[in-house]
Amino acid sequence: MTLGCSYSQIYYHPDPRWSYTWLLKEAVGAENLINLSFGGNSPSGVTRMLEWYLRNPVKGMPDFIYVQVPQGQRRQAGPRRPQGPGGEEGAA
Repeated sequence: MTLGCSYSQIYYHPDPRWSYTWLLKEAVGAENLINLSFGGNSPSGVTRMLEWYLRNPVKGMPDFIYVQVPQGQRRQAGPRRPQGPGGEEGAA
């Protein structure tokens, strides 16, 4: 199970594989994933969502819970594109 803000939600990213959720799924070899992340979520929202889900496990109890704590002042860049010999991005 993952909880967090837009950075953990798959729809936020131009390529879903950039999402923390996707990267975590691949790293642990998970087959099933419950993603309760959504854009605009806050630390208290994550806590409320987790508490609600654990009282109402509509998809079953998770084996593992990953919480990406939202923080309004963060900045994140996606994976870098390869650089050419002159340093220009996108060159192969």
